[in-house]
Amino acid sequence: MSQTPKAGTAIDLAPFGRIIYYEGDEPRKRRFVDAVMEGGAYLPSEPDSSGRRHLAVQWAEPRDISAVAVTFDGPAAEVEVQYWQAKWPFNDRDLGRGGGRGWIGRDDHYRGKWITAISDVSAEGSRVVHDFAHLDLTEIWDPGGLEHAEDFNAEFRTTLQLRLLFAEGASPRVKRIEAFVKGEWQEGEVDIFGVGDACVRATNGHITDVARGDEALNVKYLYMAPPKFDLPHRHTVITVDDEDHPFSFRASDVINEALYVEDFGVLVRPSIDRRAPEQIVDALVASGVKPIYDKVADEPEQTFDRAMAEIPRLRPAFQHAPRGRYVPLGCEGSKQRFGLRYNGNVFVNKGENKPMGRDLVNLLWSGAEMNYRFATGDFPDFREREGAVRQSWSEDGTPVITSVWDDRDIEWTQTAFAAYLREDMGECFGRKGSEDRVLLVQFEVRNVCRDARKAHLWMQSSPFECVEYDSGLLSAHGKLVKTEQLQSDELAARVDRKDVPNTFNWIVRDYDRSLIRSRIDLGKGCGYASPLSMDREGPAGITSAFHYQVDLAGGERDVVTFAIPYCTLTGEDGAFTLASVDYNAKLADVRDFWTPFVQSGARIVIPDKMVQRFYDKVPVHVAITATKDPGSGEYVVPAATFSYGACGNEACIQIRQLDYRGMHKQAERYLDGLLLVQGADGLDGNFQSKEGALAGASFNDGKSVGAPFAYNSDHGFILQSLAEHYFITRDTEWLRRVAGNIVSGCDFVTRERQATKIERDGERVPEYGLMPAGHLEDNDEWRYWFAVNAHACRGIEWAAWALAEIDHPDAKRLAEEADAYRADILAAVERARVESPVVRLPDNTAIPHVPIRTDIRGPEWGWFREAAYGPLHLVDGGVLEPDDQTVTWVLKYLEDVAFPSRDWGRPIDVEKYWFSRAGLTIQANLLNNGVAYVKRDQPEYAVRALFNDFAASIYDDVLVFTEHPVVQLGRGVGPYYKTPDECGFLNLLRSCMINEEGDTLYLAKAAPVSWFRVGEKVEVCDAATWFGPVSYTITVTDDAIEARVKPPRRNPPAKLALRLRRADGKPIKSVTGGEWDAERGTVWLDAGAEEITVTAGDALAPHVGIVMSGASPPPTSL
Repeated sequence: MSQTPKAGTAIDLAPFGRIIYYEGDEPRKRRFVDAVMEGGAYLPSEPDSSGRRHLAVQWAEPRDISAVAVTFDGPAAEVEVQYWQAKWPFNDRDLGRGGGRGWIGRDDHYRGKWITAISDVSAEGSRVVHDFAHLDLTEIWDPGGLEHAEDFNAEFRTTLQLRLLFAEGASPRVKRIEAFVKGEWQEGEVDIFGVGDACVRATNGHITDVARGDEALNVKYLYMAPPKFDLPHRHTVITVDDEDHPFSFRASDVINEALYVEDFGVLVRPSIDRRAPEQIVDALVASGVKPIYDKVADEPEQTFDRAMAEIPRLRPAFQHAPRGRYVPLGCEGSKQRFGLRYNGNVFVNKGENKPMGRDLVNLLWSGAEMNYRFATGDFPDFREREGAVRQSWSEDGTPVITSVWDDRDIEWTQTAFAAYLREDMGECFGRKGSEDRVLLVQFEVRNVCRDARKAHLWMQSSPFECVEYDSGLLSAHGKLVKTEQLQSDELAARVDRKDVPNTFNWIVRDYDRSLIRSRIDLGKGCGYASPLSMDREGPAGITSAFHYQVDLAGGERDVVTFAIPYCTLTGEDGAFTLASVDYNAKLADVRDFWTPFVQSGARIVIPDKMVQRFYDKVPVHVAITATKDPGSGEYVVPAATFSYGACGNEACIQIRQLDYRGMHKQAERYLDGLLLVQGADGLDGNFQSKEGALAGASFNDGKSVGAPFAYNSDHGFILQSLAEHYFITRDTEWLRRVAGNIVSGCDFVTRERQATKIERDGERVPEYGLMPAGHLEDNDEWRYWFAVNAHACRGIEWAAWALAEIDHPDAKRLAEEADAYRADILAAVERARVESPVVRLPDNTAIPHVPIRTDIRGPEWGWFREAAYGPLHLVDGGVLEPDDQTVTWVLKYLEDVAFPSRDWGRPIDVEKYWFSRAGLTIQANLLNNGVAYVKRDQPEYAVRALFNDFAASIYDDVLVFTEHPVVQLGRGVGPYYKTPDECGFLNLLRSCMINEEGDTLYLAKAAPVSWFRVGEKVEVCDAATWFGPVSYTITVTDDAIEARVKPPRRNPPAKLALRLRRADGKPIKSVTGGEWDAERGTVWLDAGAEEITVTAGDALAPHVGIVMSGASPPPTSL
């Protein structure tokens, strides 16, 4: 046993690790076994395949080790000191633009490699010391990584584990291992008021004395000086195991300033401060500022108009320059999708459409992407700039995009949509998925002035090709190749000196056959193939473009139409196929297909019409994004139309929205695709089996081709989605069909979590009963994530509820498993909460911090981990009730510490814009903070989250969401359509309008108060709920609110509640049609009625509902 060190001595962190043997050559076979101690010395491991033995030191969190000392039991032996490395040294956090720092990698215990540290070695007797030299390329060959590392020129190694590797055949006994960090132990002393005779312990520090005074517990300790770069593992944390309020604090937080944990009534006072506790608390509170969380309730409720005004609008030209924002155009279930850019130009990208098998055999062009660029005017203008084009989606919701621009007295109106090349649109889900598509692009040309004008329209593809226009067909005959003759230094000179002559040629590499790129139906003018060069290096002498020109009198119009096939057509058959495409017939066919699709399912009418139009369009985005596998007939539901592959958790967000709309058959088809590949791909982590595993996997001909993201969160999300689909439909036939899949998915969790049920030194390990360490979401390090376990637990719980309704024999067993699992998660969360240091709020009070996983004493790195998949998911998973005090701490932390910060959110002007530009994480729709507020009955908070989310995410011209404005508000990042994020927002909107909580159905529980202005109307028609379809209408007049409600009849709720509010602030004094709860602004309705009419006025009426003095007992949250 090591003795407590003295102040001023070197800091040895080996006592905070485990001495182990490291076993296994593959990540899933890694095992960490406690080293054997005999006679006061550690014995080395058994020899490995090379005959060498080892000892290792392992920490739960990394340490910045600068030197290692080994004391042998006997003569000093030769030893090689190695450290475990994968992604360290991490990129400097300030190099990541905006929220880009959220994806900085972290290391784990399972995946990495051993690296021998370059050291200065010295020996004295039986003690050998390895002082690490500064890190450089001879140790980790990553020039770019080291240049951009935060720990550049590090004279330490940040590592989770060290290994002492002994010479072949040697078997030395080791009495002591020391692992030093830079610096010396400092002395600290505090008085802790408000606790009993608590046990006090330290991590990365030592408790030297604990004494009970009259009022306080006096604690003396040794601690590490505050780090230059703040990370949890670089701090000393003091844990106070008080019987009533156990908590932890960082020693660096109380060097000169007291810490006041108001909710516990605890004050931690540094010894240099001898003021009375009451005086300190008064001074702290007086010098603080009101937290954002508390200010929300004081501010007028957020409105759509205010959010849109105060949050910068997304700028289409600045999304992934040079492409900018685009709209995918395709048909239901097909991979063949075109991208229509913000400026009216078009592209087809082979890779971003996620090809498999024979998908690319007829895409005959060089490279990955073919661009069709349309220019107007002479000189040609391709509009590669902001604000040149006004673009909009068809008002009827069909995916027909109109782009309008003005160019030198000519107005151009482009209409674009996708259709089947050979077939009509048919019925939804009726096509195989392998049919070819065609893009129809029509230009209406109008001379806006009174004088005659000549209009010019160009189309040029890139990569450049030699083209010919004949008999209405634009065909490519060869690829243009630029033959460069200058040397590199001359090239550099030419960039700076425009007078240097060009010395290259453009040549044509002929194709072996003519490739049809488009059919072009001309208007009144003439069209021909033409050279087109936009700069001095372009192909000026080869016909690389189509050019159309027409003379127009004042006010005259003309029309030109392009039919662009997705797959390359050739020969007479190709020409005939394209000739049969009629623009008007295809447009009518497309509208006939999509219009009833848009009108199917639940309908809403709300005052904020942009949100309503967005609601109407999102199912179309989903239908175009989901991809039908022709071989199996099942669907893959990816995380975006372009680029992103299958992703289980984000697929379920989309499926949930479809079910909420009553589009159950579509939701069922998508769930079937998830079940098709169940067990084919194991979860990415230390899992030992695949049977029953549920992951978002792509498949071809019915066979899995892998889970591209391998998120561990997929499994619980899919289990939840399967159960919720049943609760919304009560389709027992379907449930019986998939019951085996559900049970198998539950048993996977039960089986795998047995591996963590370990006790060490008579105490449960922090991860006891959790799923094995694995991959959370975008961040791929293997850890024990609370979000993963919460969703898995909720999946089992809901599965048990559902299966009980069909008397399934496993229902009772699964219910018991869910209860036991939840208890294990709660124990792990509470231990992590206790051991994580409290955090200060702006008002100078401190609150407990709830980590996102086990084995971390403080915040995780980046917004993605700490916020988007943080502990609020424990509410989604049913582990914590929404009103739990722990959830209040989590929300306060998010609102005041995480969201408005550069490390875990977005830095904002908190004085001017705290209300509209905060309140959400970078990718807002991965976190259900708005839904949590609805369930907590905090409508003003929920509405702020709702409108801030929409305003930050929406391109208000074509009504699509960006994935996330990572760099800054107003600048989107990510592919389109980002349907999971769109559906996530709509799921929050639905929660504000319809919310199930236990056996109670709430209507308009968090409907924005701005919707209750005089003259406004809110309507929901046939929305699916756990109790059956529900409809309601609310209208507001000067003196009354009238509501008509058609409650669900299938399996009615025990309680039915309708919230009524007035934007003008007039009090509601009388209510007919239900029992009025004035305190909560809620009318309790007869859940068994066929239809209910409610009238709420500001004057007492002779026949009113019973006025209740208090609230109804809070129902159990789902």
